Amino acid sequence: MRGCQASVKECSSHDVVLTMPLKNDHGDLIAIGTEGMIVSVHGYGQSYMVEFAKPLGAPAMAEPHEVGLQ
Repeated sequence: MRGCQASVKECSSHDVVLTMPLKNDHGDLIAIGTEGMIVSVHGYGQSYMVEFAKPLGAPAMAEPHEVGLQ
């Protein structure tokens, strides 16, 4: 697994996996290893909006060290 720090272009619209627990926008805890998809990139790769299927349609803001490419 590589971190998304490699390149913004390389990371947009890619499937990712959490490398550490993360709270989504609804306050639910998403576990390490949960798969999601980057739906937008902020600040030239400073953070990513990631959507997860579980919990149901849960969006979350993630920093590069919190996700890895699948």
